[in-house]
Order: sequence, then structure tokens, then C-alpha cells
Amino acid sequence: MFLKTIFIGLAAFTLMGAAGLADPPPGILDANAIDRSVSPCQDFYKFACGNWQSHFQLPPDKDSFYRQFSGLDDLADATLQSVLERFVAGDRTLPSSAPQQLAAFYSSCINETQISKEAYPTVKSMVDKMEKVKTPRDLARLVAQLHLMGVNVLFNFASGQDLNDSTKVIGFADQGGLSLPDQDYYFNTKPKYVEIVSKFKEHVAKIFALYGVSNDKATAQANMIYELEKHLAAHAMKLADRQDSSKVNHPGTRANLKALTPVFSWDDYFTALGTPQVNALNVDDPEFYKGLNETLKIIPLANLKVYFSWQILNRFASDMTKNFDSEHFQFWSTYLKGTQQDYPRARVCTRATEGALQDALAQAYVSLQSADAIKAKTKTMLDAIRSIFGGDLQTLSWLDDPTRAAALAKLAKVGDKIGFPDHWRNFNGLNLGSNYVLNDARQAVFNSHYTLDKIGKPVDPSEWGMPPWEADAYYDPSRNELVLPFAELLPPVMDLNASDGANFGSLGATTIGHELTHGFDSNGSQFDGNGNFKDWWTPSVRTEFQKRTQCLVDQASAYQVVQGLNVNGALTLTENLADQGGMKLALEAYKKIAASRAPAPDWEGFNETQQYFISFAQAWCSKTTDEELRLRMATDVHPPTEFRVNGVIFNRPEFAEAFGCTTGDRMAPANRCAVW
Repeated sequence: MFLKTIFIGLAAFTLMGAAGLADPPPGILDANAIDRSVSPCQDFYKFACGNWQSHFQLPPDKDSFYRQFSGLDDLADATLQSVLERFVAGDRTLPSSAPQQLAAFYSSCINETQISKEAYPTVKSMVDKMEKVKTPRDLARLVAQLHLMGVNVLFNFASGQDLNDSTKVIGFADQGGLSLPDQDYYFNTKPKYVEIVSKFKEHVAKIFALYGVSNDKATAQANMIYELEKHLAAHAMKLADRQDSSKVNHPGTRANLKALTPVFSWDDYFTALGTPQVNALNVDDPEFYKGLNETLKIIPLANLKVYFSWQILNRFASDMTKNFDSEHFQFWSTYLKGTQQDYPRARVCTRATEGALQDALAQAYVSLQSADAIKAKTKTMLDAIRSIFGGDLQTLSWLDDPTRAAALAKLAKVGDKIGFPDHWRNFNGLNLGSNYVLNDARQAVFNSHYTLDKIGKPVDPSEWGMPPWEADAYYDPSRNELVLPFAELLPPVMDLNASDGANFGSLGATTIGHELTHGFDSNGSQFDGNGNFKDWWTPSVRTEFQKRTQCLVDQASAYQVVQGLNVNGALTLTENLADQGGMKLALEAYKKIAASRAPAPDWEGFNETQQYFISFAQAWCSKTTDEELRLRMATDVHPPTEFRVNGVIFNRPEFAEAFGCTTGDRMAPANRCAVW
């Protein structure tokens, strides 16, 4: 599911409402958002969202705004900020495994006077360390140190669940080292991409100039860095291909990695990384590592040092003085995304602390919540949708018996996590002080070691990949589980007082059904019920599946969002499949429940089935800057929100029936796509 926002709990609503820091969220259904001058049969997205879109002004500190969710994002950050300020003041009534670290990190970020004194010399000391690099072994050790601090150089290495043995954690060597959002930015010759490259080089030169490099030298260094990254990008895998696990599943050993990139001193790298014994690993993109070997052969050490300097400055620019922070924001947020101004400093620091000490802050956040009724309702909806999916699998004509049996077995094993974890990690050993840049570097190293230390150990089945305040959800194919953080279960995503139609249209379709379908999309279908990469499809069924999904690819690719800009059907296929499946499963689950009771009351002249579709559409009402839309179209596997509504409902004949559309209307085409 698309990362929509962050959310808070019911107790926090009372707290923040009283403080006047944020407005309460809108309802799950919003009559004022509807544009009744638009026919629902011609453009349902504009019908459901048009009036809101025409009157809403995008705030200057946002590149996008979701009618239902972005206000909740503001409210969540305000709540978490108040929690942090309580810790800073010495209040220890809220539980947390690391109250001192939370207070120290947040305080150091807020103290801009101290930052103005300490940030530059701290970052300079990092850059100066490169002068000691003389040999390939020195270089490998430096790369490890930078990776631990979150500096993006040359490639990426992390821990992850073995794709072929879901009980084990191994190392993952992945492509990396690129500054621009995707490898295509280095080669696309369209005028806008050429402009972005030019602006990027100007930005790099400006950062170097702020650091103290002469203008002419800064310009030359920026050009050199771009060319070096272009070498890396030439061998990087395209984003659409990376959505296919079969293309990134390359299990092997350290010896395999050495054979791909023999010029790099891997033993020194792993020792400096703190993982000297690592052997089993996956190389996501072997061609990238072959290309990395050639890059390291032809790029002089002096040039690599300049590139490393840039990546250090890029990593910590937003932690530094206002001139660095402003230039960093101007390029990455204003130019690339269209965001006109940054958040207030307190919110910037709240978000930074959320990322640095997530579990320590989440423990306090959870203590404010009342979750039992919400979790029970969610579980009921999940079970209803799962039951519908099981019934569909038994009747789908294009499945043969062996594949049907395997699909049902996988569905029966889908796990779920609802609300928040049962336990929290501690931060013992993380020493923080008053220097914000050092604190940021130290938390990165601490968290990197925490992640890397998992290599060679069994998978922890209780682990979560999202904090409880995040209004989003995910399906993990390697664990065959659906995870629903607490914030995703609250109004306006789900409302215990709303109709079943509204709740199933919102939480049911956009989240539960969507995530469940991910287990059977073009990527999830490559994993079995135990989370192992395994082909459980017969060849004939796989062929039929690909034929049906190609219908969705073609349909999406023909959808024009703005003049000259169409959806990338191949890039967005997995999310499109999940959207389509979520819509169908939640609709069928709602209809089954509705058939067993008296009709729910109409709302604003719309019956409950119509409420289902309106709720679904209004979950995606949004406004986005042109720059951010262009960026997402190139780099986001999720299609634009307009297509996530229109491109889904025009494949459902039930929609046409509910709104009286006739065949040939834009939202009721004669030919529809269907998979699950």
C-alpha cells in the first residue's frame, strides 16, 4: 500500500485537540468533497473528490496532500512532539526503553545555536579522514565506515530474510551509490531529465562551495561526480525489473561476491562492517557488481575521495547550518518535488527522532492508545475478506487443481499482525550528547549494527517493519504475513460508527484486501505459504496469469494522468493487481454481510453499496505538485491516485450497476480486465 501518512490514537486526539496543535480528521465519507456536476459514470475520481480538489490549496510545506490522511500526519507529529518534549522536561511517566536517548537526540536537533558551532567541524572531520586512505584495503574499510553511518557510496549491503529459506537471515548485497532518484535519470535524453541533471550538478557545486571549495573547482568536482555515478548507473537494474523477485534472487557466498568484484577488498570491508564471518548472502544484481569492478578499475582514488566527500555532505547537509540545510532542501524538495518550504524545526526534529529511535518512541505512543475494540473489528473484517478469497480460489476457472490447492494452502498460512508489537527493542549502549551531527551518525551506526547482527541468526517472527503511528500497511512475501499498524485502523480509515459499506470500501479494499492480494500478485505468487521463493504454479496457469496481467499492464499504460504523461503499466503492475484484488474481495465481503441484515441507512442520498465506492474513492482524494507527480511516475511502483480509483472501478461491473452506468460509459467499458 502507498505510504500515505502517519496517524495517532484516540487518546492523542483529546490531547492535541485541547492543545490546538492540529485539527481533527475528516469523516470516512465527505459530502463536501463530491462534485455532483461530474457524472460518476464518466470520471468517478472527479465525482468523489472534485469539489475538494477545486477548493483545497496545497500547503507550502507539502508536495502532496491527502484529504483523509495528511491532516492526520500533522496530528501524529504534533502528538509525538509533545511526547518528546515531556521527555526533555524530565517527565518519565510514559514508558520507554530509552527516555534519555530520546531527550538527548531531540534536544540536540532543536538547538540550532549549538549546531551552528559544531556541525561544520564535525562533518569536516569525517571528510578529512579520507586523507588517510592510500590502499585498496583502506578504501574498503572507509566504505564500511560510511555505510554504517548511512552514507550512500558505491553499493548497499544489509541483512535480510533468505528468499529461499524463510527461517534464516543472510547478507544482501545490492546496487547503490546513486544520488539521483533512479538510474534512468542518468541516461534519459528527454528535456526535463537533461534539465534535472544540469540542476543536480549545480546543486553539488553549491554544496562544495559552501564547504569552502572554490567555484571553478566545485563545478569540476560536480561534473566528475556525475560521470562516476553514471558509470554505476550503467549497470544498475531498472526499477520495474526489481519488482520481480526472480530477477534479484541470486544466492551465493562471499566467494561469489569476490569473483564479481575482485578489485574490492571484501574481507577488509566485512571486518570493518562488524560482520567478519559473513558468508551466505544474496547478490541482488550481479551485473551491477561486475560493473562496479570496472568502475573501481578506471576511477582514480583521488576522484573516489571527492565522490565520498559529496556523499558525506549530502548525507549530513540537513543536519548542518541553515545555508547547507537550505541548499539541500531547495534541490531535493523544492526543485524535485515542488515543496515550497520546510516544516518548522520542532517537526523536523520530531521526524528525525521517530526514525532514529523508533521503538523507544513507539513504546510511549502505544501507552496512550485504547485498542481492543479497534483490533477486534479489524480482525473480523480480515477474516471476512480472507474467507471470500478462499471461496474465489475454489471457483476461478483459470486455475488448475494443483495450483488451486497450493494457493489455498498458502492463503491458510497467511499470518497477521494487528495494532502494534508485543515487545520493544532497547537502545542500551547508544551514547548521545549535545552534538547533533554526531548523534545522527551514532544512531545510524547503532541501528546498522543492530540490523547487521541478525546475519546468521534465525528470523525473529515477532518483528515489525512499521511503527504503530504509521497509517499504512504491508504484506511481506518472505514471511507470508499481513501487517496492519494501529494508525491504519482509526478514523477516517476505519470508523466503528460508520456503515459496513464505508468501512469495507476504505480499510477493507485499500488495505486489507489490497495487502492480502499482494501474496498472489506477480511477485508474491513466486513465494509459497512458508515464505520461500518457490514456483508453485503449473506452466499453463502461469501463462494464463501472465496473459491476464498483461491486460492490466496495457490498460494502465493507456491511462493518461496529465497531458503527455501516462501510467507505466509494467512498473505499477504489482500495486495495480493489489488494488484490483482488494476492491473485489472487500466488495464481496461487504455484500455477504449486507445480505444477512436489514439495509443500512442512506447517506446524503447514497445507498450503502454506493457508500462503499465513494469511501474507496475518497480514500485517494489528493493534490500533488507537478514536480512530485513527475517524480512518482518515474520512481514509484504505485500508480497515481486518480488511476487507483478510475483504473480499478471501471473493471468492476458492480460499480456500473450501483451507479446506473451503461456499457460504453468511461467507467463501464465493454472490455474489462480480471485476475483474482
